[in-house]
Amino acid sequence: MDICTTSQFICSLKNPESRLRTLHHLICTPESFLCNKHIAMMQGQLDRVEYIFYAPITKHGADILRNAAECCQRKELSDLRILDDEIIYSGLNTGSCCLAMESLPDGVRLSEAIYSLSKSKLLTGLKSFKASLKSLDISHNNINPNNIIVDIDYEWYSICNYNVEEGFGNDKLSFAALERAIESISLPDEPSPKSYLHCITTDDEGNTIYPIVESCRRFTSKSGVGFKDKNDVVIIKDDYLWASDFCCNRAVVKLKNSKMGIIDRKGRYIIEPKYSSIDYNPTDGISIVHDGERYTRFNYLGEQLEEWNK
Repeated sequence: MDICTTSQFICSLKNPESRLRTLHHLICTPESFLCNKHIAMMQGQLDRVEYIFYAPITKHGADILRNAAECCQRKELSDLRILDDEIIYSGLNTGSCCLAMESLPDGVRLSEAIYSLSKSKLLTGLKSFKASLKSLDISHNNINPNNIIVDIDYEWYSICNYNVEEGFGNDKLSFAALERAIESISLPDEPSPKSYLHCITTDDEGNTIYPIVESCRRFTSKSGVGFKDKNDVVIIKDDYLWASDFCCNRAVVKLKNSKMGIIDRKGRYIIEPKYSSIDYNPTDGISIVHDGERYTRFNYLGEQLEEWNK
């Protein structure tokens, strides 16, 4: 068998010495777990190098990964590669599954860089990256700000290359969306009086204030993390130990007792803060929610979609 379940994938990466054939020293990052209809993925570290690991959870997912790995190697786009029978699982369904891995280049994700780097240099990087894919005659098929790494020289590198295929042109709409985002958000080369809205800064009391995202911005104080509007008025109190930026009117928050939940921009709980970890995917609105060793999925409205899994 060349596929596994999401629970088998998570368990294998969390217990590499007994569940992986060769990658016994892998250190996984469970909170980075994501999955779509065909592929599960998680970030991890191996010999001090950061990687993204993928496993097929459907037969079509296995075909997608193998085709993408062959294309990436043939076109020298990334080091995405397949390790056959790397995942070993037992129990009612004894067997093995392939594991794909690709290294993460040094730099920051475009989703972060877009708030703090030069507009003209980011646009130049976009143009160069598009030209590179065109010269290789490939489509990434999943271009978005989270799947681009920008290095200190403003060079762009794609990650999450599991949908790559030959034939340039499928990313036209995605490139247009990136250009609009860079034009509207990133910093001008000559800072304007309003450019501080897009920077990490501090207020008169030394509290850290982050860039504006979806009409509000995070701030940290001695009390914790909260949110302010464009006029620096507190709209959500600094009651949290940690919070993400808002994305599609949702932010993941952690209470001071380390329990996590999801709020909307009015501070209302969409998912109650009583779970050990939450991974929210704004693309489909699905949240992977962990409660100790068990996990389940919630939709955008905070409705539980399935029974708890282990």
